[in-house]
Amino acid sequence: MHLKGEVAHQISRVLRLRLGDAILLLDGHGYEYSVKLAEFGKGELWGDLTGKRLVDTEPAHHVTLYMALLNKADKFEWALQKCTELGASRFVPVVAERSVTSSGRGERWERIIQEAAEQSGRAFIPELAEPLSFLEALQEDADLSESSEGTGHISIIPALGADKSVEDGLSHLEASEGSIGIFVGPEGGFTDDELFAANEMGVLLVTLGPRVLRSETAAVATLTMVMFGLGQMGGNNGSF
Repeated sequence: MHLKGEVAHQISRVLRLRLGDAILLLDGHGYEYSVKLAEFGKGELWGDLTGKRLVDTEPAHHVTLYMALLNKADKFEWALQKCTELGASRFVPVVAERSVTSSGRGERWERIIQEAAEQSGRAFIPELAEPLSFLEALQEDADLSESSEGTGHISIIPALGADKSVEDGLSHLEASEGSIGIFVGPEGGFTDDELFAANEMGVLLVTLGPRVLRSETAAVATLTMVMFGLGQMGGNNGSF
């Protein structure tokens, strides 16, 4: 097996592995490879393939995180990293009314997602979509819901004062399949008009408790609660 580029650099320069060391490589398409390092070159290396297996680390449910762009890039990037580790399948940057910026950092964000997927042993690398306006994101989610008829789809937005819980939303989803859309607002949250539009499109407003959370914290908290409800976190059996 021939390795070069960033992977070879990380193995030889960052991890400082040596001949004979064993490593695990993920191909981003569901397989894990066991490799024994055999030869080092300038900016490249070779290894002997010793095993291959299908990785079973992906949630049965496809979760799309519609994350509003934040005022500081490092906050958004932190959310991308942690939500990749938790099992999000797809990220859609959203330009909301209170978003400070409308621009993205595609290549850097893709690298953050890839590294987080590798670190957490994900079988697949989550997709990073192009930024959408909030209304465009709502429409995309509605289209996904329509196309998911038979397997099920739910959409939720954390909102202060909401009287429904994440569990209420998950109760409408099949335990073994389906998809979920999670909308997380910018600093200050979504506006009343945006929340009204979301509710009209069938998105459920849910509570995360009485405390005000930062946007990046709300993204991680909501996804954690969803994964727990799906039986993907610890001892929960996935019964809603």
